[in-house]
Amino acid sequence: MRLSTLITLGAALPLMLAFPFTNMANTTSNATCSTQPFQIIGFETFTAAPGPRQPDIPEPFGASHLSFLFIDPNFGRPGSCIRSLAAGAGGSVASAGKYYPCIGNPSLEYVFDGKVLGLKHSFDCQQKDITTSGSKDIQGSVNCFEAFNGVSCNSNVDTIEIPITDVTA
Repeated sequence: MRLSTLITLGAALPLMLAFPFTNMANTTSNATCSTQPFQIIGFETFTAAPGPRQPDIPEPFGASHLSFLFIDPNFGRPGSCIRSLAAGAGGSVASAGKYYPCIGNPSLEYVFDGKVLGLKHSFDCQQKDITTSGSKDIQGSVNCFEAFNGVSCNSNVDTIEIPITDVTA
């Protein structure tokens, strides 16, 4: 990937943070209790090098982060999932076995180990608290490369579908 594309992608993160989040936790009017796959659009991670950000590294690449748009077929509209580590912390947003809540969308949690992306979404459907979950190995759907003293990965397909494999009430 070219440097200009990386800078464009990096510039998009602050814009995503500026948009209002769709919190699907309290929305019931359009819930259909579907088990159609979750859709992920614009999946991106960046693992920053440990230590303080170097002056020649653009701001978004000073901290490790993960972001994507999430569409649950029960609602049909996107919600954001963003997680960012403190600048200079280094480390990865990928962590096997631990679910993290999405900033601004507490009804959605993700787990990502660098290969498999798992999602859990909790919501009210027909007066019942429902949690749907699923996971998928997304390695074939992302490209990873070294950039700005770290590793950047982003989706190489328009949409990644995560099948729903569990529904609990």
